[in-house]
Amino acid sequence: MKNKNGKEVSFYNQFQRNSASGDNVEGAHSRRQSPMSLEKTAQLEKVETLVLGAALGHLAVESDGRTSSALTMSDDLSPRRKKKNKNKKKQRKELTVKTEGGREAGISELVRKIEVMEVVRKLDREDWRRERESIEREREEERSEWTEVKRNMENTMGELNLERTLVQHLRKEDQDKWSKTTNSLLNQLIVEREAWQMERGQTDRHRRKAAEDWRNEIKEKDRRIAALEVEKRRALDLFKQEKDAMDRERREIETMRKDEAAMLQRALREREEAVRAEEKIRVQERQEREKKAEEEKKANIAEMKMKEERKRMREAMVAQKAEERRRDQERLERERQEKKKEKEKRVLMAELKRKEEELLRKHKQLIRGPKRTPDPV
Repeated sequence: MKNKNGKEVSFYNQFQRNSASGDNVEGAHSRRQSPMSLEKTAQLEKVETLVLGAALGHLAVESDGRTSSALTMSDDLSPRRKKKNKNKKKQRKELTVKTEGGREAGISELVRKIEVMEVVRKLDREDWRRERESIEREREEERSEWTEVKRNMENTMGELNLERTLVQHLRKEDQDKWSKTTNSLLNQLIVEREAWQMERGQTDRHRRKAAEDWRNEIKEKDRRIAALEVEKRRALDLFKQEKDAMDRERREIETMRKDEAAMLQRALREREEAVRAEEKIRVQERQEREKKAEEEKKANIAEMKMKEERKRMREAMVAQKAEERRRDQERLERERQEKKKEKEKRVLMAELKRKEEELLRKHKQLIRGPKRTPDPV
């Protein structure tokens, strides 16, 4: 067998060099990391012994038993040793004449099968590497998606806090305006009362008539003030009810978001557990395939079993792709549901904003109050 530089080396030595450089059929895992390495080494030594034994048997038969052959010069000349060597030569000759076509056909057939098995294992190693890279890419995409979802949730919570601050500020401004309006009305009433007393208090008759008019006017104004107070309390009650409803809806929305976040986290954990389980299953399947491939060396039907193994791998890949498509469809369905929830949230926020604007408008109308009619002179 020739190495990468074109030199003739034994199959076992070349396999050791490939194992040290990472080019063997086991990939980046060295023989000391694999639990099957010792068994594989022993089997490869047996195969090399068979191949070299067949070649040596071929040379021994061609030497025709001459004592000048290089194979017999170092042998012991005792009768027992000669008989033992004769039996060995007979066994080697039987090994070389197993297949139709002669001694060289047996050697080439064994070498060809070994090379085919090496090529198939290298292909399996490449398939496993590509599959691992695709899994890593999927994990990276899922991490980026979950990071984007978390960022969107944080932005939404910031917007809600800003809206809450704005509503509190507007509520405080409305209270200040209402208190200023009430104080101005009372001051105006006192000024008008003093002016009326000065104008109408010249005579007793005028004073009595002015007192009666003043009492009537005071009653009318008290009635108006009481009505305004009732309207004020009613508006405040309505405002409080609307505020409580908004707070309840906001708390429900926050609770819903927390539940959704918990569900997303649980789904992520389940996804990671499923991926780890799949990786474990794949490792077990790969170990089983390696074990089966090692057992197939001992039989003459190696090619049939390898074809069946590759067919099963293709079916597994097809099933895996179908599972991935199903998961992609489920992910798209979840995204559609999330978009639907976001749309409902926006509609709800628009409705809340509309209610707040309507409440503010009613409050401003109540502050202005009904138009006053001029007093009769």
